[in-house]
Amino acid sequence: MDKALLDYDECVQLKPSYPETRYCRAMLLVAKRSYDRALTDLNEALRQAPDHGLAHLARANVFAAKGNWEKALVDLNEVIRINPRSAEAFYGRGMAYGAQKDLIKALANFNEAIRLDPKLYLAYVNRAEVFLSSNVYAKAIADCEEAVRLGPKDPRCYTKRARVRGVHEEFTKALADCGQALELDSKNADAFVIRGAIRIAKGEYQKAIEDCTEAIRLNPKDPIPYANRAGAFFLVQELDKALVDCEEAIRLDPKYATAYFNRSQIRLARGEHEMGVSDYTKALELEPKSVSVLLAVSRLLSCQASEQLRDGKKAVAYAKRACELTHWEDSFCLEAVAAAYAATGGFDEAIQWQEKALKVFDEKNERSTRKQLTDQLKLYQEKKPRRDKD
Repeated sequence: MDKALLDYDECVQLKPSYPETRYCRAMLLVAKRSYDRALTDLNEALRQAPDHGLAHLARANVFAAKGNWEKALVDLNEVIRINPRSAEAFYGRGMAYGAQKDLIKALANFNEAIRLDPKLYLAYVNRAEVFLSSNVYAKAIADCEEAVRLGPKDPRCYTKRARVRGVHEEFTKALADCGQALELDSKNADAFVIRGAIRIAKGEYQKAIEDCTEAIRLNPKDPIPYANRAGAFFLVQELDKALVDCEEAIRLDPKYATAYFNRSQIRLARGEHEMGVSDYTKALELEPKSVSVLLAVSRLLSCQASEQLRDGKKAVAYAKRACELTHWEDSFCLEAVAAAYAATGGFDEAIQWQEKALKVFDEKNERSTRKQLTDQLKLYQEKKPRRDKD
């Protein structure tokens, strides 16, 4: 690659007004992750040839790699103007809108990319994330299956399916997908991140810490494994380590809601009540439509052993909002409403909502085990609220 780059350097010197040479050199620079130098070449190529669609697409990819989604969208719109049948441009636009949390536009663009190129498997991978964020599990897993069929050698297909299965608590299958991804790429940081999250959910905290640590080693600029490792440290009562990881996650991404929520739990456990409340409030401000954040805050406010921290009315509101976002079809969200009502002393309502959760579980066999649901129902029938350990 270095020799090819030297050759293009010579070509640019010989023909400085030839845009194709600059475009080709930029592509080599992108492969080396020399984004600023690539951007200089692409800017010049487009100055010389404003309708160079591939140069616009390449520049959009550079802006995306630098996290500048607004500028990426400008170039992607130009690509579509020049070539309305560019599946790659619609795919890129779907990625940009997804990064901006505009799920409706993201979905529309992924749909169009797939219509134009039904074999573009990464469009299925990322449309699955949109469906997952919209709590449409069946469509998310269907897209993952199609992505694996079309791209069986790409670990990203397996890590996405692992993520979807993990969210739906299909842990054995999710771990198998992580294993498959690591067989294809032993340095795949995402696979370690997702496997770590699954192991936290399974209560395998030390293994989760090891996976998160490896993910951080492979990609130290990703805030997610820091926040996840903080959660694992918190669960084994290593609060100082947990706080350090949360601080680093927030430094890397000041808009990462999960890191604020995890820090709120740590601060509350340390007796720092005001700062803890401030952190979970910040998490809700950043992700007001995140089911996981809404449920986490609802449980915090309804099930805390400390009476000072409980607020049953707010817990009910947050749990019901999660139910709305999941179309009242998720047993985990329904049982959160029951726990919140029990925290207010409304045991009749708690029983009704817990019975709804059991009905959804029996119909769809999703998430929490039936024994956990029935144990909680018995608790409410005895007029006892659910409580976490202090």
